[in-house]
Amino acid sequence: MEALKWARNTETQIDSGQIKPNEVREGRTVEGTTFGEACECYENTHTRLKRNHRSEALILKALRGWLGTQAICAIDQAKIANLRDDLLSKVRSGTTIVHYLNAVSKVYQMLKDEWGLNVPNPVTGVKRPRPTPPRVVRLSQKAVSALIQSCEASTEPLLAPIVRFALETGMRR
Repeated sequence: MEALKWARNTETQIDSGQIKPNEVREGRTVEGTTFGEACECYENTHTRLKRNHRSEALILKALRGWLGTQAICAIDQAKIANLRDDLLSKVRSGTTIVHYLNAVSKVYQMLKDEWGLNVPNPVTGVKRPRPTPPRVVRLSQKAVSALIQSCEASTEPLLAPIVRFALETGMRR
C-alpha cells in the first residue's frame, strides 16, 4: 500500500513539474544525493573495471574526503577551482591535478548519463593546469655497476638477473 502511495505521489509531482522524470533513481534526487555516494557508485560500477583502477580508486577516496558530504547540486565551479588551488598549494603536479578533475567530471557524467539526473558538470569551465612533462630518470653507469654488484653479493640467486632484466626493459615496478 505504501509503495502505491509513493508511486502516485511521485507521478503527481512529475505531472505538476515539481520534479523531472529522470531526476528519480532509486528514490534519489539531485538534492538528496551526496558526492560521496556518487563516487562510491562510480567506483563500484566503473573504476573496478579499468586497468588503472587502483590509482583512480585512491583519487576517488581523496575526493570523498574533500567533497563527500556535499550534495551533488551544491558543488559548483568555485568549489572545483578551490579544490584545484588546494592541490596546487600542496605541490601536486599538473598531471595529477588533471587526473583529479577528470575523476570529478566522470562522476558527473555518470550521474547525467546513467542516473538521468539533470545536474551540470562543475568541472566544465574550470581551467586545468598544464600537464607536467614526464621525468626521464636514468641511473649512471657507475650506479648500475654498484647495484649489480650488491645484487650479486646477495644470498638471493635470482635478484641480480631480475634487476638486470628490469634495467634493460625500463621496468619500474
